[in-house]
Amino acid sequence: MAAAVRLAPQMNAAAAWQAVLRSCADQILANASQIASGTHAPEHVHQLRVGLRRLRSALALFEDDRPGLAEGAAALFRRLGSARDSVVIDGEFGVELAAAMHVAKLANETAPAASVADTTPPAMILREVAGQTLLLDLLAAMHVEPGPEPETVSADTPAIRDQLAARLNRWHRQVVADAARYGELEDEARHRLRKRAKRLRYATEFCRLLFERRAVRRYLKALRALQERLGAVSDAVMAMDAFGARAPADPHAMFALGWLAARREALIAAAAPELKAFTKVERFWKKHKRD
Repeated sequence: MAAAVRLAPQMNAAAAWQAVLRSCADQILANASQIASGTHAPEHVHQLRVGLRRLRSALALFEDDRPGLAEGAAALFRRLGSARDSVVIDGEFGVELAAAMHVAKLANETAPAASVADTTPPAMILREVAGQTLLLDLLAAMHVEPGPEPETVSADTPAIRDQLAARLNRWHRQVVADAARYGELEDEARHRLRKRAKRLRYATEFCRLLFERRAVRRYLKALRALQERLGAVSDAVMAMDAFGARAPADPHAMFALGWLAARREALIAAAAPELKAFTKVERFWKKHKRD
């Protein structure tokens, strides 16, 4: 699990970035080490992917332009996606799908196997050159000096709280705009909204101590509920893609596609309360007083 980030209003941007970076790196390195050892659980893969997404969110939040970290984290995240997808399909959909097939009196009462894009074991992925290069780049970034002390920063430079609030506001408006028309979006746009919601959540968690805590908790509660609903829809779409490669020649896969399509529509309808609630949630950064 990720360690809490402890930012303070008097920090400059460089010091704040280092605090966030170390939290992301600790999560990534601990889980990557366990996976590379060859003895790991699915949760280690999940936590590593969370750490990579947190790192990418942090790079965007602090507008850090080091391509090695951003591109390396994105590539490793994608490579580990198949392992995570297999767990979701087997765990979240497998039992219910098999039960639905039984009701339909299909001969095969076990859920058909889905096709995943990459069957390389996670341990092998971590041992590849690209994975090791990212981890080394991450270690190097952690040892960069944080820069000048706060008192040496120009008086014209906005406080770290104001800098981050401006970026949170921009990301919030993007999420609200798409949430308000979620039912009209295509699957790709819905998936993009889910990624934006995750980015906003991680950014909020990074800087939560800079703002009024109860307001942050209310905002995060609405955002996490939204993210959970969006994730369920995206998982159903992912499972449909995985079964799609087999569907034309496999009647069981065809059944799975139909069942998942109905599930996707039900999940989209069920997301309406969380979507509406988030479009009305109060932005916690609007309440803070400037120092």
